[in-house]
Formats: sequence, structure tokens, C-alpha cells
Amino acid sequence: MPALSKGSTVAVTGANGFIGAWVCSELLAQGYTVRAVVRDASDDAKYGFLKTLPGAADKLSLSSGNLVPGGYDEAFAGVDGVVHTVAVVEVIDSSDAENKILKPALEGTKIALDAAARARVKRFVVLSSVAAVHSVLGKADDYVFDEKDWNEWSQLDTDAYGFAKAKQERAVWDFVAEAKPSFDAVAVNPTVVLGPCLTKAHTKSSAVLVREVIYNNKMNAYMATFVDVRDVAAGIAAALVRPAAGGERFILVGDEPPMSTMDLAPIAQAALPQYKMSTSAKVGPWAVWLLARIGYATVFQEAVATRAIAFSGAKAKEVLGVAPRPLRDTVKATAASMIDGGWVKPKKKA
Repeated sequence: MPALSKGSTVAVTGANGFIGAWVCSELLAQGYTVRAVVRDASDDAKYGFLKTLPGAADKLSLSSGNLVPGGYDEAFAGVDGVVHTVAVVEVIDSSDAENKILKPALEGTKIALDAAARARVKRFVVLSSVAAVHSVLGKADDYVFDEKDWNEWSQLDTDAYGFAKAKQERAVWDFVAEAKPSFDAVAVNPTVVLGPCLTKAHTKSSAVLVREVIYNNKMNAYMATFVDVRDVAAGIAAALVRPAAGGERFILVGDEPPMSTMDLAPIAQAALPQYKMSTSAKVGPWAVWLLARIGYATVFQEAVATRAIAFSGAKAKEVLGVAPRPLRDTVKATAASMIDGGWVKPKKKA
């Protein structure tokens, strides 16, 4: 099926979110007309920052959309493509996971797919996650995950977020195969996303890891790979326009190997030496290992804290043209945006 042409109209759900807002910014920069879909388009206090994005005055409009049947119909009417970024991100709290994590992911995606089919859009891009790709156990330590892999290990009672992301993405592929809508689909699967914040609420997204370093707070120590939010947005924009992207999934990941979240502190300190940047683990990897031995930590918690899981970003580079920024640049830009925005007050280095 044909990809979109630049200048098309694209609806972005979750447009006020960390990734969604950057998708809007990237699409505007490339000349698209953007319909930013939020819960209440009249709430300027919460969503007004989107109107200040470069190019927004002429090319961006806010539209209300909600996760109820038909809730996206008006927002999607007349658009050429949809970028669906709405998601429940909850890795730690798994209480009532079926109702808090799984159902919203599946039902919300189904509502968006149905509305996109009625609007006869050309391409539907879903923001998935590497949580839908990797299994924390079951592969060798040196295994490198790529797009052929699926998370078949997680369950609601072991890793509710990973289970829900895999189910959500499969629901997209099943819908396209069974309903045969006007559009083809693309899934983008980023690792942990850092990068500049566009509003104070973004400092509480995955970028919170850098915020904790600025505050010198303790935080959860776990192994991760990172990607810049601007590279994610560029990858999504390319997924809309490139014919070869149709029907494919893409892992978006930086070039650095897996590392501990604790390693962000020295990177931030080197990038902004005038401030004191530090962190320590709430519970260190060895403590998690020991707690798992005596039944106070789960197998999943132990694996996340101790296993270095690697991903290949080769396909995204080749097909989407993604060129990941160095992590040091991403961390510096993340911290600087929080400080310059006045949302986080750093400690001056003695």
C-alpha cells in the first residue's frame, strides 16, 4: 500500500506525552499538517505548549479524543495517517494488572484501529516497545534481540507491562490481517527513551532517570539500553512516508551497549560539570540477587537488575535512516532542558 506523502495530515494520539509531543514537533518540521489528539482540546493549561511548537501556528490543531468506542472518530476524520502513542507505562506496580495495564492497552488500541479503518487512513504507526520483543529469560547472555523476536516469556503475574505490550502489538497485526483495512501498519519498538523535555510533565516520563540524577536522589538500579526521543520521533516520521516500512516492526536503540541506570550519573556529571550530578541505588543488583534467593524478589526483578539485554538497531538504520545520537549528547540535552525550563533546580558543585 502507498506510504504517505510529506504534507499529508497526520493524527497523533497521546500528543502531549513525551514521545507524542516530539512526534508532533518532527512532523511539523517536515511540513506535515498535525492533528494533535488529547483528552480535552480546550485545556490550554495542560496542552497549550503544543501550540508553541515551531510551525504549530499554521500546521497544528488540537482535537479531543478518548478511549471509548467511537472516541477517535472525529479526531481521525479526514486524516491520511495515524501515529498511536497512547500507552499505560507501569513496570513496577502490577496490582490489578489486568484492569490497569492490559485492558487499557488492548481496548485503546482496538478503538484507535477501528476509527482509523472508518477514516480510511493510509498508514497506522503504533508505538510499541522492546518489552514486546525481548524475554528477560530464556536466551543466552550474549544473544542480541532483533525484530523477529517476540516476548513469549512474560505473563500478567511475572511482567505485566511486557505481557501487555506484546499483546497490544500483536492486536495491531491481527487486525490488519483479519479486517484488511485501508491502511498498512508499522510498529516502532524503542528502548528506554531519554531526551529534551518540552513541558514539566515530561520530566516524570522515562526521562525521570536524569531528573533523579540532577536531584542526587536514589533510584532503581537496573540494566537498560537508551535511545533519544528525537531519534524516535524521526524514526516514526520515516515510518509514515517510506513504502518499505509498511508491515514491518523496528527496534529503535542507541549505539551504546546495555548499562546500569547508575551509569547515567557520571555521564551527566561530565556533560554539566558546574552542577553536582549523582545517584545511588535504592536496592543494588547484588541485594536483588540475594533477595531473590530468599524469596523476597521475583525472577523478573532479579533478571532486570542483573542481565544486560542487547538489541540490534540495524533494520531501523537501513530502512528508516535512523542515525542515533551519542548517549552523552542525549543525557546533556535531557538535563539541560529540565534546568533551563525551570522545572528542576540543580545543586551547584562545591
